[in-house]
Formats: sequence, C-alpha cells, structure tokens
Amino acid sequence: MPRAEIRASRSRFPLELPHTPHVIPSAARDLLFLRVGSPPLAEHATFDAVSDHAIQFGILIIATLTFLALVWYAIETWRLRIAAQNQLEALAKPCLTLCARLRNASDAMLPSNDAVGNTVVRSDQGNFVVQNIGNGVALNVRSVFKSLDPDRRTSSEMSYLVNVVPGQPVTLPQPINAFPGKFELAFQFESIGGKRYRSTVTVNDYVLTDFRFSPE
Repeated sequence: MPRAEIRASRSRFPLELPHTPHVIPSAARDLLFLRVGSPPLAEHATFDAVSDHAIQFGILIIATLTFLALVWYAIETWRLRIAAQNQLEALAKPCLTLCARLRNASDAMLPSNDAVGNTVVRSDQGNFVVQNIGNGVALNVRSVFKSLDPDRRTSSEMSYLVNVVPGQPVTLPQPINAFPGKFELAFQFESIGGKRYRSTVTVNDYVLTDFRFSPE
C-alpha cells in the first residue's frame, strides 16, 4: 500500500490504546487519607495523652479509696478487739478492800475523832482482814500500811499474798492496835488477765472514811 494511503487510513481510524486506571501508591494514599479524611496526627497524640492521664488518675483514686477502706477496717477491728478484751476483763476484775461491819447507830451519829462513817474495821483475832469484792481472783497481792497522823508518819513493811479469791476473806498479819488514829492501806494486785490494779482504803479511828480503786 502506498504510504499516502497508510497515512490517510491512520487519520481516519486513529490508534486507540487500552485504558489503564491510574493507581496511587499505598503510602501516598494513606498520607492523602490522613490529610483529607482524618484529624491531624498532633490531635491524635494529644487525645491519647489525655486518655492516659485520665486512666492514671482513676487508678490513683481507686488505690487511695482502697487504702482508706483498709485503714478504716483496721481501726474498727482494733476497737472491737479492745471492747472484747474490756468485757472479758470486767468479768474477771478483782477489787480488794478491808472487811468492815456496821457501827452502832448511836456511834455512827456521833463523829469519833472527826471520823464520819457507818462502817468500822472488822478484825479476826485482833488482825486486819482483807476481802475481794470484785468478780475475779486477785493475784500477787501487795499491801502497805501508812500512818496519816501528823505526829507519826510511819509505814509498815510490804506484805504479800499469792491470791485472794472473791467471797473468801483473808486475815492479814498486821494487828489492828498497831495502827491507831488515821492511816491508809494500799493494795496492789493483778487480775488473771495480767492487768494491774490499785485500791486504797483510808481509816480514821477504825472507821472507814474513804475508798479508791483504779487501774495502774
């Protein structure tokens, strides 16, 4: 075919190449998507940082509340333990004093040596007698007589008793006539639970005028 005819046919029927779609690289597509369809990267980072701080703050609050609950539980447990111990101790608490008897009505109305009271010391063959008016046994009992008269400030040697059971009077070695006038008798003893107590009896002319009891 002559060249002129070939050129004419090409002009009438242009060459059509197959159409291939434009393919965007994956990295460029991701970058384009981040820039067009999603928030900036800085906003993502800020949001993540705020979320982390909120989570840490929540964990701190929960840990603090848990710690406070444990402290409160420990305090309440300690209070219950102390209350239970006090109840048990009250059931076994001893209390020592001198045995006494009622005075005659006429003697009680007339003060004797400024001694006012309706009970006087009761003796056993001329000696003092101690009694336990508490609920439990008194152990390791120590007693000391002390004169309160201005002209004779003397004290006796300490006496010791292994125990004094409630309801069973015990005779002391000290005679009544060895302490005329005004004197004080102090007892120191322990309960079966090991708690220490002290009781003090004041006597004036054999009349019981004062009694004090306290834990040591």
